[in-house]
Amino acid sequence: MEIPLFSANYEMFSQRGNRKCDTLVRNITKKILNSKRYVHKEQVEMWIKQGMEKISQKDSEVYDTEPRQTIIGNVEKVYQSKYGNDKYLNFYL
Repeated sequence: MEIPLFSANYEMFSQRGNRKCDTLVRNITKKILNSKRYVHKEQVEMWIKQGMEKISQKDSEVYDTEPRQTIIGNVEKVYQSKYGNDKYLNFYL
């Protein structure tokens, strides 16, 4: 499956932060789309949380509302495209 393009602006303070967020979303997207088995939303939420923790070591603003919701929203679009529009991720990670 083709990896969709996402917003490159995650409202981070630096381009480096935006790139890290974009890389996180792309990596999770690949995991979801390439999985032969059902990926539970709890697993996806754990991947997001772990990725945000790693990003926050140098870019703590990843926990601000805009970056967090953009990351989760982009991953949710992919999750819904694979498993149906009635699948929602927790926006309060």
